[in-house]
Amino acid sequence: MLQKLPADTQTQVLGKAFFPTMISDPFEQGLRVAFAISAVLSVCAALASLMRGKRYIHDETSPTPQLQRAGGRIVEGVNYEE
Repeated sequence: MLQKLPADTQTQVLGKAFFPTMISDPFEQGLRVAFAISAVLSVCAALASLMRGKRYIHDETSPTPQLQRAGGRIVEGVNYEE
């Protein structure tokens, strides 16, 4: 297909300036969109982090249910002696 083009057009298409100038505008637009979306999502994440309140530290002394494996199944809060 390239052989069907005139010689000066072939030289232009195969030159070092054609392809970079052809994709530079779409590439720049894509980068702008990607950075804008990431900035918006970062702000949303920061707002969600601020809205969650103070840091909560779990009490180490409160009993927590433990999961234990008994006979191939997992049982919550039950201690089985093996």
